[in-house]
Amino acid sequence: MPRQKARDAINYFLDLQMDSFATNSSWYEGFKMRDLHILAFIDRTHEDHMVTVSELAYHLNVTPAAASQFVTAYEKKGWVERIRSDKDRRTVHVKVTDKINRIFDERLQKIDEKADEVLADFSDEEILAFSRILKAIDGKLGITLNPQDKKK
Repeated sequence: MPRQKARDAINYFLDLQMDSFATNSSWYEGFKMRDLHILAFIDRTHEDHMVTVSELAYHLNVTPAAASQFVTAYEKKGWVERIRSDKDRRTVHVKVTDKINRIFDERLQKIDEKADEVLADFSDEEILAFSRILKAIDGKLGITLNPQDKKK
């Protein structure tokens, strides 16, 4: 019975999050979900915050030419920049721009403030237990937002 209640609570919570994300567009205004996904992948996959066009293509399950089209469109919007490798001039890396980092930092700060409001009612012990549970769920579902965590 406790497992079913936990499953129901998780499903309910995830449904609420999806509904909230769909209806409260202020934090991602101007971006499609696909854009957010791609920009996060570019920024969070490696410690240097860059990926190659080939890595992006593999991640999106598209051809390198199609991935390059995404990059070109994002470049025109000022969201990413291409950087040629010093070691191999044929290799092109993609990095999000400072403009995108500023936008995301501002919006993530608002999310952090909201999380602090929510967590204010819980003890440190409860928060740590909640964090462990979320990490375990993340590990089982493989839906981490930070690809660096999957490598560990």
